Amino acid sequence: DLPLELRANARHRYEAAGQDVYEENGQKEVDVYRERSELRVLGTDTVSTKAGEFKDCVVVERYTESQWSERFDVDYSKQWYHPGTGLVKVEDENGFGSELIKIEKK
Repeated sequence: DLPLELRANARHRYEAAGQDVYEENGQKEVDVYRERSELRVLGTDTVSTKAGEFKDCVVVERYTESQWSERFDVDYSKQWYHPGTGLVKVEDENGFGSELIKIEKK
């Protein structure tokens, strides 16, 4: 499910914050995080994966800034969503990613 309108240049922004509490070496540790993302619809496209060809995929650009305690990360990716199938491909700014390889028949 996409939280934005499916039209070119539609945008959705969100922020999240929280903490992860865990135990390490017998000590309680708290890792605080903040995340800010923006999703933007680029349009539609046909994409081929190992599971086949998917026409009319909605192409979404995702930009995320996240901070976990002292670590700060920036991620950029493109995602292809096919109506009725869902997410079929993801690719980051370096060309790495994942794709749908098989559709299970019910």
